[in-house]
Amino acid sequence: YEECNEVYGDLRVFYADCCTGLSPAISRFNSLMENGRMNKIKDGMKLLELYHTIMHMHGEESIKKLKCSNEELKGAKKYLADTFALSNAYTKVNIKERELYNLDRMVLFSALTYGWKSLYFLGLCRLGNIRRMCSNLKAISSLTNVGRDDILVFEDKSQIFLPGHFALIDHENKRVVVSIRGTSRFQDIITNLTCSNIHFDLDVPVENNINDNKSNTIKGRTHEGFAKSAIMLSETLSDLVIKAIDDNPGYAVETTGHSMGGAVACLLALRWAQDKRFLHRNVKVHAYTFGSPGILCENLSQSQFVQNHVTSVVLGEDFVTRLSLGSYDKFVRTCEQLAEIEPCSSVETKSGKEEELLFPGGRVIRIPYATPQCDKNDKVLITQEIKNCSLSDILLTKKMFKAHLPSQYMNGVRMQIHLKNNHFFHLV
Repeated sequence: YEECNEVYGDLRVFYADCCTGLSPAISRFNSLMENGRMNKIKDGMKLLELYHTIMHMHGEESIKKLKCSNEELKGAKKYLADTFALSNAYTKVNIKERELYNLDRMVLFSALTYGWKSLYFLGLCRLGNIRRMCSNLKAISSLTNVGRDDILVFEDKSQIFLPGHFALIDHENKRVVVSIRGTSRFQDIITNLTCSNIHFDLDVPVENNINDNKSNTIKGRTHEGFAKSAIMLSETLSDLVIKAIDDNPGYAVETTGHSMGGAVACLLALRWAQDKRFLHRNVKVHAYTFGSPGILCENLSQSQFVQNHVTSVVLGEDFVTRLSLGSYDKFVRTCEQLAEIEPCSSVETKSGKEEELLFPGGRVIRIPYATPQCDKNDKVLITQEIKNCSLSDILLTKKMFKAHLPSQYMNGVRMQIHLKNNHFFHLV
């Protein structure tokens, strides 16, 4: 799995050639074969990916032109079976292929908020292509196929409680997308550190009857800084998003973000899902978060209303997804007990009680951060839905920081797509 960064570099170039036409695709494939990059068993996943992409895009007849032997394909299939144990692990994946493709597009939107200059370091684009982009709008348009005129706003600067963001119309999927940037400016750090838990109530319409003023109130708590950010973003973008919906009837509204951006996207979607202006237009509102820190108390995070409107993606043991003021205090007290030192005062609210644990909101999908050394029966290989409260403890692992990077989330989602799209279940 560690080799995937190199693999995806070749795959992205190959996809571009494939979209250009059959001849460039065949030329690229054969070039990789001839220079020795494709004829090793450890490159089996790359070989199968290229093989099936050509067959899917240009038909079975095109395969005859490839310089690839059956023995090499057999070796690649064996590599996948032995290393990733697909027959035992990935057959248990309960995430639909269509949803994976949607997550892949949303994680791309979330990464693009960091700006075109960051694309190379995020593994999204080759350096030569980045130099030709030279602007955030051009980068978004080039990598998502969204027209420049459909990008409604791009705000690169951050203010306190107002992180960088962009909004666009994704006609291909009939939705308006609002993407919010994670921590990248000093102002964002202040937003993160305004971390007291405050009251946060959801007013859920009774049986979705928007014409009835009656509602069920779900009481809970949330992160103060993220809640203030969601309020400011709502005031900034509501009119713009509603106009886009009026111009495109039937379109959904989807928010997304990585890290802090994901937490704010979650609260923003929940605000709009209760907003009468969106309800009267029968707009579907949903948030997709990646690596979001703790944002909602257990009562709210597992409520049906939040489950219906928020999907949170967690990669491996990403420590940020387990981070809140309550979990930090719990971690410190555990370390003090292990070290047998005099405990410091715990984090307390004004009422004298310890801060409540917060969790990523809604439906939580955990994608494995797998390595080639994983045992084939290890449950870490299984992409699955998990309970929000299972993210209550900060775990110390070798990958706890690296797993939080946007590029790792992209690789994790795309690994699942490769496994499904290439029909690996049948190959093994």
